[in-house]
Amino acid sequence: MGDADKAMECYEEALRVRRKLLGDDHPSLANTLHNMGAVFCESGDPEMAFECLDEALRIRQLIYGEEHLDVADTLQWLGNVFREWEDYDEAVDYFMEALMVKEQLLGEMHLDVANALHN
Repeated sequence: MGDADKAMECYEEALRVRRKLLGDDHPSLANTLHNMGAVFCESGDPEMAFECLDEALRIRQLIYGEEHLDVADTLQWLGNVFREWEDYDEAVDYFMEALMVKEQLLGEMHLDVANALHN
């Protein structure tokens, strides 16, 4: 079993417990879903990545609104998913939305903004 598989087992258990204890709209649940989506994306499973990241985005936008760094991070990962699917127009839309939020919250001269520009 590889590191990604081990990580995913831990995330799946955390997700199950958090859903049961905290409900479907808790920031901890969104964090777990976001992390699962990143692992799925990095391990070449964009479909599962999208499912996790889309739910994480829904929760984060519900809790934090549109302009929050956690929302921007999930948007950026969704851009990666669409890039994997070779839907470059959609990927650019997600990347640009993430970039705008990061620039607004952090300013143009920040490492996270530079990383968003790299995508």
